[in-house]
Amino acid sequence: MTIFSSSPTWEQERKFFHILTVRERPHIFRLQAFPLKGFTLIEVVLSLGLCSFALISLISLLPVSLKAAKKSVEIARTAKLTQQMVAELSQSRFTNLVALSGAVIERTYDYDGNPTTNSNSVHFTLTARIHGTTTLPGAADTSSSLARVEIEVKTPDRTSPNRIAIVLSDLGY
Repeated sequence: MTIFSSSPTWEQERKFFHILTVRERPHIFRLQAFPLKGFTLIEVVLSLGLCSFALISLISLLPVSLKAAKKSVEIARTAKLTQQMVAELSQSRFTNLVALSGAVIERTYDYDGNPTTNSNSVHFTLTARIHGTTTLPGAADTSSSLARVEIEVKTPDRTSPNRIAIVLSDLGY
């Protein structure tokens, strides 16, 4: 049994198949009328996994960078305090420095590098040991115009202190 008496036109064929599609398979009509727009569940899960992996990688770097920043601040403050002590000793009279031979100068500073006497807020302990006249490496005799000073900076975070030894000379004043 033929539905069309003659060969159908394009318009008749389209209408016929459209009716069959709607009556026999209504879900196909809905898919054709409203095409899917958006992402599938797999795409969403993969993109969330990728984003979470990137975020976790970035967040895991924070403690390392904070520790490095804290260490660099501590090194800078240690250098500043040591430089202040060296400048103070360099500006004092050499005869006074030699007279302090064997003396130990100890100063305490808070985390910001400010002098403190409160034992609860001490972060840096700076100790200077003054040795009177000294000998330069390779020299045969002791020079009366040179004084050796050892400066040690201790912080609660480090097990071993930072040490520096300097030699100050008599500049005639």
